[in-house]
Amino acid sequence: MKPKNVMKSSNVVIAFIFLLLGSVSVELNAQETIKALLKKCENMGSITVSIIREKDKETGEITRDITNVSFKSDSNPALEKEFIAAFQKDEDNADRVTKNISNGKVTNMSFRFGKTTYNYTYNQRTDMVSVNVNEGGLTVTSARIINEREMVDALRVRMDSIRRNNAD
Repeated sequence: MKPKNVMKSSNVVIAFIFLLLGSVSVELNAQETIKALLKKCENMGSITVSIIREKDKETGEITRDITNVSFKSDSNPALEKEFIAAFQKDEDNADRVTKNISNGKVTNMSFRFGKTTYNYTYNQRTDMVSVNVNEGGLTVTSARIINEREMVDALRVRMDSIRRNNAD
């Protein structure tokens, strides 16, 4: 028969492990909501999806993974609401939060989880929603990008610049 204090300490350790696993699970689930919405968008009409992946030549590991989804707000109001809800669900778990609201409408949210950044941008002038997930540290300021072509060009220029800097 075990002494009572040994049983109590093992119960405390088990409780701590469950608590720790629960907090990790909440963080992963919140981020997975946004990723699931991005995946859903790949098969939807009237939505532009851009994916940029960069791999390490030696290891074959993905070093950067950037996904951008753009759509007209008035064409997909339900999807826009889903993205806002997913971002709001993530807010408490983020390492860093930036949020802008203009005329009662969320125009920008940016959350960072370690090296991964999630951006939501609504451009009132063009009525475009842009959602960007950037895994690997490259930051894209999507609020200044007017259309998808300019975004891709800006990403190419930035990635070329980083490659040149890394080659030096």
